[in-house]
Amino acid sequence: MRWPSTAADARVSLASAVHSAPGVYAVLLGSGMSSAAGIPTGWHVTQDLIRQIAAADGADSPDLYDAPEKWWAKRGGPEPRYDVLVPALAPTDAARQTLLRRYFDPPAEEGGPIRPTRAHVLLAQLVAAGRVRVVLTTNFDRLIERALDAAGAPPQVLSRPTDVDGMIPLVHAPATVLKLHGDYLSLGLRNTPEELGGYPKKWKALLGRILEEYGLIVVGWSGDYDPALAAAVMAAKARRYPAFWAARKGTLAETAKTVVAARSALVVPVRGADHLFEDLAVRLERLDHAVARRGRVRVETNCSYRPETKPVGWETLPLLMIRGAAVVAPVAEAGTEPIEPEDRERLVDALSNSPLTRRLQTAAGEWPAASSRAVPFPNDNAGIPDDWHLVPGGHQTTFTASYRLGGDASVGLSALCAVRFPIVTHGGHVLVTVDTAISTSQKISLTDLARLIRDTLVTVAVDVPLALAPLLPEGASVTRTEMHLYADRTDGCNFNRPNSLPERVDLSPLGTPTRQVETRAEAAAALRDPLSHADASEIVAALLNRMALDLGYTDPRTAISAIRDALETERGNQP
Repeated sequence: MRWPSTAADARVSLASAVHSAPGVYAVLLGSGMSSAAGIPTGWHVTQDLIRQIAAADGADSPDLYDAPEKWWAKRGGPEPRYDVLVPALAPTDAARQTLLRRYFDPPAEEGGPIRPTRAHVLLAQLVAAGRVRVVLTTNFDRLIERALDAAGAPPQVLSRPTDVDGMIPLVHAPATVLKLHGDYLSLGLRNTPEELGGYPKKWKALLGRILEEYGLIVVGWSGDYDPALAAAVMAAKARRYPAFWAARKGTLAETAKTVVAARSALVVPVRGADHLFEDLAVRLERLDHAVARRGRVRVETNCSYRPETKPVGWETLPLLMIRGAAVVAPVAEAGTEPIEPEDRERLVDALSNSPLTRRLQTAAGEWPAASSRAVPFPNDNAGIPDDWHLVPGGHQTTFTASYRLGGDASVGLSALCAVRFPIVTHGGHVLVTVDTAISTSQKISLTDLARLIRDTLVTVAVDVPLALAPLLPEGASVTRTEMHLYADRTDGCNFNRPNSLPERVDLSPLGTPTRQVETRAEAAAALRDPLSHADASEIVAALLNRMALDLGYTDPRTAISAIRDALETERGNQP
């Protein structure tokens, strides 16, 4: 099976995999998982150990605070490495334990105790719910054990090869934590290159069995300093389930690239471990709702969020405009948090990784662009939509946000996203709109229109609300979504132009209309539960069916059935 590398697909794939196969995915945690809690990385420990050596030597250098490795190099020392300095300063297990305690469990006067992060807590909740049962970790700290205890899922902990003999079989244990390099409070820590270069026979056998029988979710691990673990991951032959690799902004270390290629792992770009597990938790909840949902979605034509005459951020009205609107409720004015810079970053990240963005970027290179102006304008440039930016001239506040992809709708493809909180909408809800401008020199197919509507629906009703979730009160969800099609005969600059829906979209698969087809069509869907990706295709088919009937097509069943099949086939090709 081919696994795509795009961020949105990866997150959907991960959630779907964990939801459909509870308990069969093991989570591998590296130092990146613990560094967010204040646990130092190996490099930070190395720097501090150099400072200790310098202090013992009575050295005094301006480099010692920010870059002690420079002092070390001037002194003529070898390459400063954690796995070399630790055994040099503490040659026995007991000495290493004492040396490392202050880094992993400092006393109160030194800022302790270090508490589990949000990611630890959410992972522990996955274990408590039975979605994950095996956690592998290279970390010496006990943060995951503390989080599991707090979640009511105390694990069996294996930190030494001798623990294998008395362990509860993995399939019978509610939770197992395998500490591959040991625990800082136990003997047998694996620090040196020799220790990290290979595993004892029992350890290697247990690890190999896990890597072959379980799927794998890698978080915060680069692989650079763990050759034995990297080799074990690549050596697993059966690979009954796929592997997912969380990478900050999609960037991988060199060893990780090799392991990902060998394991055919799906890379999941994230901002950090918290982001990964928060996103996964929300998607799993949505999938749970989808499974429990009963009955069809109710489609109607009573719409409330039609586009303005010309949305702010566009110089003209495009030849074809698709608007998606989603209502998130209940949300009172006093129940929302202001939009902070980090919230905007999360919103832009969701938009950049949305299916709509990828669709438009692909289509820009395939669909011939045309000007949307009735009167030619010499500075119109098509270009390819690159990334989302603040809308020029848009009103940005702590309760509104607007972003644009591509140009000003004067030619080719572009898109706008606007978020308005209750203080602006005055309706006890958050309103999210996504407008897509399509000005091409040829008609688009009905199937391509359906795909654009589906991608808009997923973006406006799933991805953006998910990004806004930290700002919303508990219990708020998307309760309604609307889709609008516009092929206006005015360009928004006081000039008329020949235009209509049949001129922009090939509607022939719908049959012959009984009257002249209008320039506009719209439909809405009331949602009883949060929308999942799996429902989007069916809802789009229902919306287009209602639009076709309202436009005068008496029997669109054949065309709608073909659209439903095309959307399902495309979704089926994704993991």
